[in-house]
Amino acid sequence: MMIKEKIKILQKKILNLKASIWKSLRLNIIRDNVLLLIIFAYFAFYSSGIINTILEAGRLPSTALFTPYKNFQTWIEFIVAVFNFTGGSIGVYLIWRGANSVSSKDARINFIIGMLLLIISTIIGVIIMYTKYMI
Repeated sequence: MMIKEKIKILQKKILNLKASIWKSLRLNIIRDNVLLLIIFAYFAFYSSGIINTILEAGRLPSTALFTPYKNFQTWIEFIVAVFNFTGGSIGVYLIWRGANSVSSKDARINFIIGMLLLIISTIIGVIIMYTKYMI
């Protein structure tokens, strides 16, 4: 009887640990908003130039990383654009979440991380636009 009770106690602790990890990671938000995430990924790919990359990347040499041509886009440029778009969007979301946070510590952390992501994405975007269109 002692072993069964200890197993039940251990099982309850594991379930509580699983619930606390699940709650702290907020994975249920992702699970509940799968359609929203799919739509966001679609627009991230589309606005980053997936159609242009698919159509025009075969005309460029495979060693080209960045091209100064406005109507061509390489796969590296597309990947950088997707990460740039996603990073900026996550930064804006964290700023919004910081503005709507109850605790001032969470608000400051979300705001600072969001601003850093937004600034980094803006700098990368300006560098890419400068190398692409100002050469």
